[in-house]
Amino acid sequence: MSSRAEQNSARIGFWLGDASLVYGGIGPYAWRILDTLVQHHEAGWTLVLLATNPVPPELEELARTYPDFIELDIIPAPPTGMKRWAQQASILGRNLKTLVSDNQTSSLCGHYLHRWLTELNLDLLHFPTQTILHPDLQVSYRVTMQGVEASLPSKLPIPYLVTMHDVQELHFPSNFTPPVRAIRAVHHWKALEGARRV
Repeated sequence: MSSRAEQNSARIGFWLGDASLVYGGIGPYAWRILDTLVQHHEAGWTLVLLATNPVPPELEELARTYPDFIELDIIPAPPTGMKRWAQQASILGRNLKTLVSDNQTSSLCGHYLHRWLTELNLDLLHFPTQTILHPDLQVSYRVTMQGVEASLPSKLPIPYLVTMHDVQELHFPSNFTPPVRAIRAVHHWKALEGARRV
């Protein structure tokens, strides 16, 4: 019979990116959520912190303090030059048949991040923000008569959840230009549509 820890084992990714305690807003919120996860985690959980380089010393210290519970992983930088071109061509070749035949969701943009996320073997990814933070995970959209559609089929390789902090543009529209309101509306809504939980 398996133990309770084995039954509840889960690898949970927590996307901190460059969230900083120095600035107000989402950074301190993300760190408070992280603190709560550390204090109240379940047996069998592994929390994989995803951060940009350089890693804040506080995160390195946290990983050292809880080595059996916390892993620290660096969000990879995008490939550049010929390496990026070769990678794009390789992904296009592998996915073209799928895209043409049955329109399955696979990503041509952000592929290096999709591959990295897949290799992390996460069961769940938490974005403590109202959008998927990384620009290479964002999808371009076009407006059609049927609505707003993704320019390329794209889906994260693991279930994720987002925190919808606020929708200021709905309450204070005069503080935002029409293009900014439109961009926020689309990206917030698409993040909500794709998320397993909000």
